[in-house]
Amino acid sequence: MKFQIIEKSQSEEVAKLAVCLTNEIIERTGIKHFDVDVPLAVSLCDNYVSKGLYNVIAAYDQNEIYNCIIRRSKIAHTWAGHPVAV
Repeated sequence: MKFQIIEKSQSEEVAKLAVCLTNEIIERTGIKHFDVDVPLAVSLCDNYVSKGLYNVIAAYDQNEIYNCIIRRSKIAHTWAGHPVAV
């Protein structure tokens, strides 16, 4: 198993994992608060990763992402329009 920070080129895989997880939560809870849209999820992930708003660390098993940790980057935290380190 290896861990790696993903680039924009891999954001589609991450978005699809997020959609799968969201669908599983909806199925298990029976509560649907929003529609899950794969193309929109891919677009958002591309946008957020390329702008550095989110960092994604992916766990790989034989060159396939099977899990990931997504967190807001330091530059994404702001107060009154100014960056705040966390």
